[in-house]
Amino acid sequence: MFVSRIPPRDELIGAIQKRINEKFRLRLQRRKASLYLLGSKDEKTAAVYERIQRAIEELGLTDVEVEQIEDQDRIAAFNIAPSQTPAVVMARYQVKSMRSVPEVIVIKEWLKDF
Repeated sequence: MFVSRIPPRDELIGAIQKRINEKFRLRLQRRKASLYLLGSKDEKTAAVYERIQRAIEELGLTDVEVEQIEDQDRIAAFNIAPSQTPAVVMARYQVKSMRSVPEVIVIKEWLKDF
């Protein structure tokens, strides 16, 4: 006679979370992204950097680059004032067209996503 065993709540939640992370990781591995951490070397910026690294590690991502930018001129290029730091800017590298010449209206739609 077969009797199924329901695992303890924490074990069940852990197994479900692990499976969700595996599926999410597969989907995210197909994309490349860069994160720009804008701000001077202070405690808040360091805390943000640590959290970014933790999130990347927990998701198992390998194609995410993190660049810390301290130069005020480069930060201003992102339209971020010094009083607004630390700030995180994400750049997604998405292929929009291959082996074709897209119409102007299509390119306009892409640009609206910004």
